[in-house]
Amino acid sequence: DLLHEFGYAVLINRVDRPEKDAFPDFAAKCGFDPNELVLIQPNMGISEAEALGHHKILVRNVGLSIEGRGASCREHATMRPLREFHGPCLEPARAPSVSPEGLLFPCCSPGSHFPSFQIGNLHETPLRELIQKLLDDPLAIFITTHGPAALMRLLARRDPDFEREYSDVCNMCCTALRRYTGPELREIVREFMTEQMLWSLLGVEGMSAVGTY
Repeated sequence: DLLHEFGYAVLINRVDRPEKDAFPDFAAKCGFDPNELVLIQPNMGISEAEALGHHKILVRNVGLSIEGRGASCREHATMRPLREFHGPCLEPARAPSVSPEGLLFPCCSPGSHFPSFQIGNLHETPLRELIQKLLDDPLAIFITTHGPAALMRLLARRDPDFEREYSDVCNMCCTALRRYTGPELREIVREFMTEQMLWSLLGVEGMSAVGTY
């Protein structure tokens, strides 16, 4: 109610466990009026969802991530093949996070546990400079432009043994951060973006895909 009063759109991410918690049960447990809830469908546009969220409560079903404390609940997670994931992740551009120690990260996912993902420290560098550094970071640019799934496909193209199933996009970025250092990942995406620029300058279309699995 307060979020609506101050003009914010309201969105709840709900871990979908069909065998445990049906949608009406979720509404009742949280004390929501079911008529006020709108379940976001995959084809709903961002602008449409945001407009609805200013007077309704949006609910987005998400899978249980097996990162962070969720790693101990892997048996409850639904692992999905890489081919089912598509699109960019706008978190680095829209929702960076700051840790209690003052470290700026591209998002608030479990990826913030990886030092190689951090952008800098607010106690050492002004926020404005850190945000600009984030916007210039090749890894953050790749994620917001192509997405975590594209990063996984790019890495799988280099390494045939790379994972092919994930619980969610956070699981993807964390997998990459476990397998590669920050400098290695940034060099890989730099090479890819340079390659795409060369193809574009040559007027060759259809070379932006990084493969499908």
